[in-house]
Amino acid sequence: MKNFVTSKKDPKIKVSSILTEYLLPNKVYLTVSKEDQLLIKNKKINKGASLYEHKNKIVYSPISGNITKIVKRIDYKGEEKTYLEILNDFKEEDLYVGSEGTTTIMVHDVKKLLEKNKIIQSFHLENKKILLLNTIEDEPYVANNYFLFKNHKDEILLFLDTLASIYQITNIKIAVKEQESEIIEILEQVLETYPNIELQILPDIFLLQNDFFLKKYLKLKEEAYLFYPDEILELYYDIVKMRKKDFIYITLTGDAIKNPQVVKVKKGTELKELLSLIKIEEEYDIIVNHLLHHKKRSLDKIILSEEISVIYFMKKETKERKPCIHCGKCNFICPISCKPYQSVITNGKYKNKDCLSCGLCTFICPSNIDMESYLKKEE
Repeated sequence: MKNFVTSKKDPKIKVSSILTEYLLPNKVYLTVSKEDQLLIKNKKINKGASLYEHKNKIVYSPISGNITKIVKRIDYKGEEKTYLEILNDFKEEDLYVGSEGTTTIMVHDVKKLLEKNKIIQSFHLENKKILLLNTIEDEPYVANNYFLFKNHKDEILLFLDTLASIYQITNIKIAVKEQESEIIEILEQVLETYPNIELQILPDIFLLQNDFFLKKYLKLKEEAYLFYPDEILELYYDIVKMRKKDFIYITLTGDAIKNPQVVKVKKGTELKELLSLIKIEEEYDIIVNHLLHHKKRSLDKIILSEEISVIYFMKKETKERKPCIHCGKCNFICPISCKPYQSVITNGKYKNKDCLSCGLCTFICPSNIDMESYLKKEE
């Protein structure tokens, strides 16, 4: 792996300090496959109803309403997906027995629940010496973790500390970039209550959101287990509150949007439902997650899920694709030496499945070549 690189902000793209809630969508779409075991018996469902088991994880309904159909759609990446469509009845009737507020943790009770939780058991925390909470977001315009900590710091830190206590882990680290002053301030105000938790303030280096690169930078080995704040909060909801975390935080920003904001939204909501929240006065392109890619996506195909953290609304521009000038910049900047140049000159015959899709090679290319499309070209 080559040297780490730093990222620069575009001054025309703003980081939002506004949080908006959109928790009553008209419909939600939840990914389902033919291998999934359906658990539902009625089309009429309550919020929190067990729907099906997907990849060894139970999927729950984020809204109350009616299951209308199973539908195939092309997603924003161009892949065909199958979704369960649920029409909202806006009654918000739920099946939960837990409380909505912060819940006191009884370590003995939580330990029993953890022993039955397949997800936690798969982490093998009994073999770990360090718990590492990664708050870093490589995209410099994303404010999701700021609002996670602003609204849920007590739950996140309490459950993280409880996990460490149960598995006898005395070393807990929270990785934060040095420019995230708001997150640092929030944490410093409460961390004196948690003597085992240490803040690791890191420089603005690209790709530290990736667990492999973060562990390498911190020189941590297999004795460390890495969590993300949203993961810890989801486990807290599931195990302690006995409720399901049915919402996600999504950043809406870009140089075409007049009021950038972070939206707390139900999982499975269509992006087009959020257009009423934002002000756009000119034609725009949509880019999902990675601004470096400049891959334009279709509004009608974007369904919000955990894999999406930011939506960019960018002023329309045309970048002409030019022939490769054989400068080699793409090979030089690739953090794991995927050799994108070799893939381009062989028209995709040379592939590298280790490609991280970080977008650095495409961003640096003076000919505006989409390098990843060659590295992962289908036969």
